[in-house]
Amino acid sequence: MTNPYTPSEAELIPDITEAQITRKRKISAVIFSAISLILNLGMHAVIPQFSEIFESFGADLPFLTQLVLSTYGFYAISFLICIVACFLICINHKVVRQRPKALFSFVIIGFMLSLILAGLSIVSMYLPIFKVSHVV
Repeated sequence: MTNPYTPSEAELIPDITEAQITRKRKISAVIFSAISLILNLGMHAVIPQFSEIFESFGADLPFLTQLVLSTYGFYAISFLICIVACFLICINHKVVRQRPKALFSFVIIGFMLSLILAGLSIVSMYLPIFKVSHVV
């Protein structure tokens, strides 16, 4: 005769799987936040150097390059989204326990925003170089 108050093995398996999923989300959140940090630090180190080079050209810059040069200071927002969501996930805040997938989505959004901004920055920094190469 089995005890009706003890859970069966089938009921215990989803709990183990959910714990593994939560652990994987924490690890992924930390990795995505670290990559976002590296991208943001790289952009903040490289873009001012390109700005000095472009000033020495004295030529008109394409609109996209001017836009990136004037707004790259706001790129840290993508990293802040990642790091706040990652912090809440890692400390297992009550918001995480209520909606774990939603908070992990913020990490993904911040990471994707960092990738998009890095790609946009690379393209916009090389546009003036391509423009000058066509003149020469």
